[in-house]
Amino acid sequence: MTATGNETELGKLGRKVSETASPQTIIQQQTWRYVKRLAVFGLLAFAMVCILNYLRTNAWAESLLMGLTLAMAAIPEEIPVAFSSFMALGRCI
Repeated sequence: MTATGNETELGKLGRKVSETASPQTIIQQQTWRYVKRLAVFGLLAFAMVCILNYLRTNAWAESLLMGLTLAMAAIPEEIPVAFSSFMALGRCI
């Protein structure tokens, strides 16, 4: 009998390996917690600045842009690069 693709022993082994879920590493868990905190902070800052500026000026579009600008400025540009580097180092060790 001849088998091809996923029906071979190697194919069956590959399928079982791909179906196995690997648990998150400690750094992945810590990164996820940090990202969630940054997201909550950004949303709260956006809402607070947007609402306070709207109450002060009654300019809805300007308030939205000001809140969005502050929320975007709260997250440093280097964060994705640092996380990518840490994840790459974690995989190699």
